[in-house]
Amino acid sequence: MASMLASVLGFIALQASSVAGATILHRGAGNKTVKKDFLTAYGRGLLYGKEEFTHEEVLQQQKFLGRSNVQASTKDVQASTKASQLPMMPIEQQRMGLDPAQIQAMMAELTTPGSALGQANNFVRSHPNEGWTWCANAGQPCACNGQARYGAHEGGWPTFTAPIPVTGSISCDAATFASTIAHRGAFHCQCSDTSEKAWQNSKLRFNSVSYLQEAWIQMTRVLAAAKLLPFSGDRSWKGEELFGVRGSGDQFRFYMDIFLKESAAYLPQTPVNCIEWGPMAYLPQFPACANPINQFILDFEGDVNKMHIDSNACNNGQCVPAPNGNHHMHCDNVHLPQCLAPTATTFDIAINTNVWEHEKDPFEAMQSLYNVMNPGGVMLFTVPFTAPYHGVPFDFYRYTKSGVTHLLERAGWCVPRSRMSSGGDFVGDIALFSGVGPGDFSAAENLQSYHRGYDNIPDGPIVIMGVVRKKRLPTDACPP
Repeated sequence: MASMLASVLGFIALQASSVAGATILHRGAGNKTVKKDFLTAYGRGLLYGKEEFTHEEVLQQQKFLGRSNVQASTKDVQASTKASQLPMMPIEQQRMGLDPAQIQAMMAELTTPGSALGQANNFVRSHPNEGWTWCANAGQPCACNGQARYGAHEGGWPTFTAPIPVTGSISCDAATFASTIAHRGAFHCQCSDTSEKAWQNSKLRFNSVSYLQEAWIQMTRVLAAAKLLPFSGDRSWKGEELFGVRGSGDQFRFYMDIFLKESAAYLPQTPVNCIEWGPMAYLPQFPACANPINQFILDFEGDVNKMHIDSNACNNGQCVPAPNGNHHMHCDNVHLPQCLAPTATTFDIAINTNVWEHEKDPFEAMQSLYNVMNPGGVMLFTVPFTAPYHGVPFDFYRYTKSGVTHLLERAGWCVPRSRMSSGGDFVGDIALFSGVGPGDFSAAENLQSYHRGYDNIPDGPIVIMGVVRKKRLPTDACPP
């Protein structure tokens, strides 16, 4: 048995001194090998946080690590050298079977001043996530120990009441929170639990370039097997539920809100006719579109025999308030000119947020929209590059940044590259498909993945956005 132990130690030492400094603990060139004294400690089965060990303790540790057939001699036990005092890490020890040497290396990565992981760890610890999680829909009791708030993400930019302290449970309704928020969809309550802040640190690593990488892989597999990842628990269907399953908003709206606010300066400031695809969310936010007389909502209607505009809405371009406060067009995008022809209505502003992935005939539809815009008209356009399937009732396409410019310019739009933006990157994609929302990150982290300018749009954005204009004259030059 002693010879078997020697063989195990020899194999570990051989792996730890492999070519170009790469080891089984660090899969990459240039990484330092683990000190031999820790490898020796591993072979002797040291228990965490101890300097002297009994023969029974060594055997217990070896059995735990799946090496019960390797026995240590009394001499081996007595020869154990002092090991660094390592904290107990139940997840790493029990779930992943990490040994003291691996934990020591991981701790060094996380704590070495100036190291990449050390800096990242400090950043995350100093930038806790938003902490707000869904606790109840309107009319239900909200269980919370901390603070709660009432409001909605839908209906435009997120709006919530000031938080109030809660211990145990509180009724989720407007009266409880003295809410003055105008009617919106999906009112609910969110809780910021005081105990949540104790769960901000995760120190996991196995045998990737970083132990943290391997921990992420292991946890992904475990959570998936437990149907806890994606957060909806559904790995195949109901992709749309991933957008807001955690109650912290969704990636699309976060970036679109930034873009729309920044782009408001490019819109007319005096009242003009404005179109948005239903349900209306953003038109009232812009001065030129705030009056219901100027608000036109396109509600999808695929049957050409049923396409119409609400009666008495407009005549020869002159509009009066509709009975419900604004004008509803029951039509599709391809037939928009025909729907509008009896009223001679045209538009100066179009708020087109994540519509064209649902358009069956995108080029024909964009041409039709362009034809009902007035010269000088402006459109704020957003469309996803990465998104789960979300049919309402259809979902056909995803767009690259070159695809967006081709679609728009083919119809005749002026597409200044400097006025294009994007939100999200490959990390955001992972979060999106996991069901993780912007509230799980700090504001600083979210803003890192918002990019302005065509050349700065990354290869894996979540949403691509642009401010486009219909030329007043065909000879007009587009801004760069």
